[in-house]
This record gives sequence, C-alpha cells and structure tokens, in this order.
Amino acid sequence: MSDTTSLFILLLLAVLVGAVIPVLYQAVQTLRSARQFLDVTGKRLDEALREFTEATARVNRIAAAIEVEGQRLRPAIEAAASLGRTVEKVRDSVHTASVAVSALAPAFLAGMRAFMDRGNEPGREAAAPDAESSQGGRHVD
Repeated sequence: MSDTTSLFILLLLAVLVGAVIPVLYQAVQTLRSARQFLDVTGKRLDEALREFTEATARVNRIAAAIEVEGQRLRPAIEAAASLGRTVEKVRDSVHTASVAVSALAPAFLAGMRAFMDRGNEPGREAAAPDAESSQGGRHVD
C-alpha cells in the first residue's frame, strides 16, 4: 500500500474514533444514571411491596375474623329473621281481624241498639209502672 492510502485510512480511523468516543461517553453516562434510578426505585418498590404484603396480610386476618364472627352470629341473625317472619304473620292476622271487625261492627252495634231500644217501646213503659205498684215498689223482671 502506498503512503497516501495508509495515511488516508489512518485519518479516517482517527475521525471515526473521534466521533465514537463522545457517543460511548454519553452511553456510559446514560447507563450510570439508569442504574442509579433503578437502585433508588428498586428500594422504593421493595418497600412498597413489603407494605402491600403487610396490608394484604392484615386484610386477610380481618376477613377471617369477620367470617368467624359471622358464623358465630348466624344463629342470632336467623332467629331475628324468624322473629321478623312471625311478626309479619301476626301483622297479617291482625289486619285480617281488623277487616273482619270493621265489617261486622256496624251490624253488631245495630243489633245492640235494636235490643236496647226494644226495652223503650211505648207499650212496655205503661206496663212497667203497674208491675212495680203491684209488687210494692220492687222491679219485676
């Protein structure tokens, strides 16, 4: 090879190395900052995952306690539901009875009034003083 060709290749290689060095330096700086970010973020993520795990464990314990208490309270809840059904049946019976009484009450009161008014008939009032006078002031039934 001639001196000119080798000088040209050497010059081209120097330009290439001069252009690659800043790129490599920037890549190293970027990787360094990425590593620092990942170190800090990794610690934060570890802490967040630990707290999340603790919170999940607490929620599981609370859910288990609620489930146990729910099983313990099941008879009381069923008794309350049964009492509610009984009260509803009684309410329905009272409603039915009140409807029956409201339908029969006017007829009953009319019968009582007729029975009471029967004693106040004009023919009976005249006979009543005679009966009292013949018995010496005593009332005859």
